[in-house]
Parts: sequence; structure tokens; C-alpha cells
Amino acid sequence: KRVYMAPNYWENSQRFVDQFGDSDWYDKRPFSYVESVKELDKQLARVRTSPSKILHDGKNVTIFVDMSCFSPEEIEIIVTGNRLTVRATSTVRLDERHSVDKVFIRKFVLASEILIDTVTTDLNRLCMLTIKATRI
Repeated sequence: KRVYMAPNYWENSQRFVDQFGDSDWYDKRPFSYVESVKELDKQLARVRTSPSKILHDGKNVTIFVDMSCFSPEEIEIIVTGNRLTVRATSTVRLDERHSVDKVFIRKFVLASEILIDTVTTDLNRLCMLTIKATRI
């Protein structure tokens, strides 16, 4: 049985500095932004785990998607054929050198009787995205 150990990056970075001299990137310990990333993950947990709600009401179909972790300009709705994709991307700066990209993608297959030209979207002040479409 083999046991694999994660490398000690801190020790390796110390050797790098010893070999190549001081560097301003060395002022902070590596991975000092872990807490910021954990906080972002907590914020996204609600969006990740909340299912989209789909209502069928006769000729109308309504889809609700919680987009509260994104601003309106970061949200994109794409309709290709009978596929509808909700995509949102945001870059969060952790410090002057590090950033994290938040990416959300939710895909839906629209029924063949949905009129693609009737698809409309609305984002309310609580960032709940509403997508409406009409059936034939």
C-alpha cells in the first residue's frame, strides 16, 4: 500500500525565495485567501442547492431561477433550438493579485410545442429570474 502526501508548498516557496532572492509576492503566506473563497462558497450554496421551479399553466410555461448572487449585467439567457441556458459569471477580487470566478449554469430542454419567439425574461428586485414561454 502506498501513501501519498500532499507537497509542502510553503517549504518549497521558501526554497524558491532563498534561491532567487526576496520577492514582494512572498509577503503573504500562500493560500491566505482561503477564508474569502469559503465565504463565497457559502453565498453560492443557496443558489446551487435551490432547484428551479417550473410551472405549467395551460398554454403558458413559467420557470423561476434564483440569481441572487449575481448582478443583472452578469446574467445571460441563451436559447438555441429547444435548449434554454441560464448562465451567470462574476469575477470577485480577493486582493490585488488574486481573483475567483463565480460561474452558474442551469440548462433546460424546452418541449417541442413551445414557441421560441414567445420566450420572455424578467429579473425582479430580489434577483429572482422569471422565464415565460407559450405553448402551441
